[in-house]
Amino acid sequence: MSLLKKLINQAFFAIPLCLALSMSDNAVAKVFDRVVAKVNSEIITLSSVNEKVELLRQKYRGDFKGRDEKEVLNEALNTIVEEKLQLQEGKKRGLAVDDSAVDAAVKDIEKKNGLEEGQLASMLISEGRSLETYKNHIRDQILVSKVIRYELGSRVSVSERKIAKYYHNNQKDFWDPGKARVRHILILTEKELSADKKKEKYLQAKEILGEVKRGKDFADAAKEYSEDISASEGGDVGFVEKG
Repeated sequence: MSLLKKLINQAFFAIPLCLALSMSDNAVAKVFDRVVAKVNSEIITLSSVNEKVELLRQKYRGDFKGRDEKEVLNEALNTIVEEKLQLQEGKKRGLAVDDSAVDAAVKDIEKKNGLEEGQLASMLISEGRSLETYKNHIRDQILVSKVIRYELGSRVSVSERKIAKYYHNNQKDFWDPGKARVRHILILTEKELSADKKKEKYLQAKEILGEVKRGKDFADAAKEYSEDISASEGGDVGFVEKG
C-alpha cells in the first residue's frame, strides 16, 4: 500500500457537501463559513472547497461542462484532503521549503507570464488576495512535490552495482554509432549585408565561442544568442545521422 493510501486511511470526518448545497439563502447569510471536513487536527472549510473548485475549473476548463455539482465539490474536497495529508506527512518527516525557493518560484511565474517585478503582487491585491497568501500556497505545493519524490525514492532502491551490470549487459541499447545528439547556435547572415555587418556577425560568433570555452553553458548561450527556432530548447536539434 502506498504512503498516500495509508495516510488517507487515517481517521477524518466529512460533513456531506449536499447539506451545504441544500442550505437556504437565509441560512447561508447567517453562516460565514462551514466546516466540511477534518483531517487529523486540521479543518477544511466550505470556502476552501469552493476555491479549489474554481482552480479545478480553470485547470480543466471545458472538461467540467455537464458535470454534477456535487461530484465536482467532492472531487475538490478529496483533492484538499490528499494535499493536507501530504503536507502533514512532509512536516512529520522534517521536510521544509525555505523562502529562497518560494521567491525563486514567484520570479519564475512572473517571468513566464511576462510580468515585471512586483506586478504579480498588484494583480493579487486587485483580486482581494495577498502575495503572502499566494507564497504560502506555492510553499505548500513545493512541499507536496517533495513528499511525492520522497515516497517514490523510498520505494525504488537500485544499487550502483546493479546499474553497472545492467548497462554492461545492454550497452547496445545506450549506444548508436551512427547518430549523435547536436546543439547549435545560429547567427544569421545575408548576402546583402555590408562587409562591416558581416564582420560584426563574425566577431559576435567568435565572442560567443569564447564565452563557451571559458565555461558558459552551451545551452544557456544558445538561448541567449541563437537566432534559430531551437534557441528556446538550448539549441537542441535532436539526433543527427552520421554523414
